[in-house]
Amino acid sequence: SVRLVLRGREEDTEAVYRVSFIPKAAQDVEVGAKIQLKNGVGPLIRVLTGVGNLIFVEPKHSQKSINWRREGGNLVFHNTGNVNYLIRNALLCTQKGGSCSKHPGFRIYPKSTKSISGVSGKFLSFQVRRSDEIYDIELEPNDNSGAIQGPKVPKS
Repeated sequence: SVRLVLRGREEDTEAVYRVSFIPKAAQDVEVGAKIQLKNGVGPLIRVLTGVGNLIFVEPKHSQKSINWRREGGNLVFHNTGNVNYLIRNALLCTQKGGSCSKHPGFRIYPKSTKSISGVSGKFLSFQVRRSDEIYDIELEPNDNSGAIQGPKVPKS
């Protein structure tokens, strides 16, 4: 069991900490005890697993604001708030209901910018997630910009 305690943090921007749990090397385990190789050495397997977690600490007053714009064949996201957003389930489609390609999700930290390339003339759909708030966004090829300032979409 692990307990993390954060004391006295009064920042204006979300903080992100990576906590890694790295195991101590286990005892060597022999496999195939009857199998012998050169010089009496048998095969060994050593298995180590580790776990890493991101810990997000929200600021005292959250400012949630993200906007996007089409720029030179890219869809550029800019996080103007002080908390992170997750962009996920992005689909780039040649036409509405037509063939689509998936784009991997990514996280946008406060005051940073990320983009999706190859969006010129394409329909786009993606989700913007912040904690338990999920926004489903659909863009027509002529939609050049937008922002999240409205009501949240209930989590499905």
